[in-house]
Amino acid sequence: MTPVWVGPGNEPLALGDTARFATPGQFKALVVRDEHCTFPGCTRLPQWCDTHHLQWWSRGGRTDVDKMALLCEQHHTHVHLHDIAGEVVGGHVRWHL
Repeated sequence: MTPVWVGPGNEPLALGDTARFATPGQFKALVVRDEHCTFPGCTRLPQWCDTHHLQWWSRGGRTDVDKMALLCEQHHTHVHLHDIAGEVVGGHVRWHL
């Protein structure tokens, strides 16, 4: 049995390791929290962003809103190329550059 957090409209917000890709409800929740690409200094709008597992999926990351962040394609690639870690602290994403 896997617990699932749900938001308004019963959309799942925490899927753990049962699914790799964020649901539309999770993406909406990330848009509300992050507003734009979370990489420092970037303000690309959410429609130009991907959902990124702060602990990478391939390394056991979970598909939970509090374990993901919005990143534009450029910064998503940069984070993976340079193995940059991030975390959610106080409702904001903090990158360890």
